[in-house]
Amino acid sequence: MMPHDLNLYTDAHLFVAAIRILSHTEKAPPALDHVCRHLAISLERGGYILRRLVKEGIVESVEQAHGDRLFIKAHLNIERFRQVRPTSELDKALAEFKSEKQFFTKKVESIQADQALKKKELFAKLESQLKKEADAQQP
Repeated sequence: MMPHDLNLYTDAHLFVAAIRILSHTEKAPPALDHVCRHLAISLERGGYILRRLVKEGIVESVEQAHGDRLFIKAHLNIERFRQVRPTSELDKALAEFKSEKQFFTKKVESIQADQALKKKELFAKLESQLKKEADAQQP
């Protein structure tokens, strides 16, 4: 269900939503394995997300006799993850390609503009020569 990229912002929203849904349907706070099963992710990935959410104060993990239970503490702190967006190598390569393409496009446009100017000057020169020849032939 969750993509395998490391977009913690999206993962955090899904994780908190799963806690809310499971808390509502089970009428009790869920355990980590229930949330992972609900989101179809591995326990390792769920543990990673949980540790990051606990560290940011978004989720609280309370130890109980039947295992740790998860509570939502401050869901608005998820917005902190939006600012941190790692760029992948593909994104960097794509940005570099776009900038090179823009550079070459501008270069081609400038060459075309120069050619158009030269063509215009050549036609003006030819026109003036033809006028001189036409004026010289008419007595």
